[in-house]
Amino acid sequence: MSGWYLTNEPFEIKTEQTKIKFPIGAIIPANSTLILSEKASGYKWEIGKEPDFEYNYDSIEKIPQMNSSKKFIMSNKGDAIALKDKYNHTIDFVTYGVENYTKKFWQGPSIPFSGEGVILVRNINKDGTPIDTNISFDWINLRRYGIGQSDFPYVNISINGEITTFISPDCSFQTIVQELRSANVSIYLNIYEFTNPFLCNELIKALLRNVSVNIFLEGSPVGGISDEEKYILNRIANYGGDIRFIVNDLENDVYARYIFNHGKYLILDNKTVIVESCNWAKTGVPKNPTYGNREWGIIVKDTDIAHYFLEVFLDDWDAMRCDIYTFEEMNLSISTDYYMDESYSWGSYKPQFESQTFQGNYIIIPVLSPDTSNKAICDMIESSNDSIYIEQLYIYKDWSNGINPFVEKLVNKAKKGVDVKVILNYNPNYKGTNEKINITKQYFDENGIDVKLIYTNWSYFSNVHNKGLIIDNKSVLISSINWNENSVTRNREVGIIINDCEVAQYYTNVFFYDWNLTPPNIQKQDQEETLQADYKNTIYIIVIYTLTFALIARDWRKRQWT
Repeated sequence: MSGWYLTNEPFEIKTEQTKIKFPIGAIIPANSTLILSEKASGYKWEIGKEPDFEYNYDSIEKIPQMNSSKKFIMSNKGDAIALKDKYNHTIDFVTYGVENYTKKFWQGPSIPFSGEGVILVRNINKDGTPIDTNISFDWINLRRYGIGQSDFPYVNISINGEITTFISPDCSFQTIVQELRSANVSIYLNIYEFTNPFLCNELIKALLRNVSVNIFLEGSPVGGISDEEKYILNRIANYGGDIRFIVNDLENDVYARYIFNHGKYLILDNKTVIVESCNWAKTGVPKNPTYGNREWGIIVKDTDIAHYFLEVFLDDWDAMRCDIYTFEEMNLSISTDYYMDESYSWGSYKPQFESQTFQGNYIIIPVLSPDTSNKAICDMIESSNDSIYIEQLYIYKDWSNGINPFVEKLVNKAKKGVDVKVILNYNPNYKGTNEKINITKQYFDENGIDVKLIYTNWSYFSNVHNKGLIIDNKSVLISSINWNENSVTRNREVGIIINDCEVAQYYTNVFFYDWNLTPPNIQKQDQEETLQADYKNTIYIIVIYTLTFALIARDWRKRQWT
């Protein structure tokens, strides 16, 4: 590529173009990528890796410099960029954010404006070759690519292993504790919030038996890091746990890769993976199974699956990244007289489901936001032929660019005769969310989709916090992914799809238990109807017994008289 260059003035004469030119001997191997950065030190600080070339600045001496005639700057608002050879022949061309682009090398509208911090990524064919038709659809993706975000592939992994299903509040605490106590080498935990003192005690027990404990958390959860979490993390750190956070620190020009680190998963001894919808809170993983959230979780024991999720974990909490802060850097001090409440609530729920373990061959798909969740969920919905069952904290009908793609696909499936049922949480205290839930419910009702709202003021559960999807009773998604735009496109979220009828049936049974829950007034009405029926039956029985006794007595008297 000696003498080849990039210019944003492709139609000026060569000597007048603003350009950055590759140095002599520059090579790009087949099927590879070159990274060009205006400032290599800034790129390394942001991404944790060095670029291949640098221009406009010389911040890292060993990084080769692009030669420039003028200061090359790509516009945030829109531009046209050409790759040219040393003879000014246009090798490739792209235009973005320009409303009415009418010049050559391109057909139709330019790539829509994506905003700062977004990477434009060319689509590829199924055989891995780039799609290059010089139109905007070459570059329009299902996912939003943000600077520094991971790009793990969408994969199907075949395993022969063990799967354990569990739910909250019924059996999650006992199931998770059993796995934590079996760990001998390492525990890697990614969690949005950690306020459960009983699970904290289990991690300390693991540290005392020399198991390494590594915890990755959201540094700016909604409402901030609570005193309960600070207390718990200080305890774990004092016993030798390694704790890191992903942080948005605008005062120091630190922009987190993800709006929230909202995943909830563990890797134990590099062979066991636990994926959940629940935070490690008293209601998420309740010690007392009579009261808590409705949550789904699953355990997969397989080294290939564990390796995949461990790679995700280590990529996220890489200390070389600017948005990773250590526990010490967070300075999470807590008052010396702080008291941790280790009580737990009792409720009226009678646990219905125990954890269940299955052994066999399975097809498993790891699901990550923002990497693969959009495709994974869309593909699941599209694959349905008979039924779609969804249990979610909430679903928003609209995203920024129009209707939620999941909602759109559900409606299309319902119109084709697929049985679509949706359970949503309805907490009277969440007014803003409830307004959006009502909009979604109305839209579903109008399009033939059955929706059940489980109100927290009458149900057994503190919240329906689940984020689950079941297709045709054959495949199930267990995840942390709410069905809003940020969860799919900008958060770090984690889920797992299991293609297996027995496993799916477990969660289908849970789904229909929740679907059949009724408010107390309906329960009372049913009870009154039952009592009335019982009362009528009692009267009938008394009348029958009275008549029978009278007939017997009359017959007896006749016998005595004769």
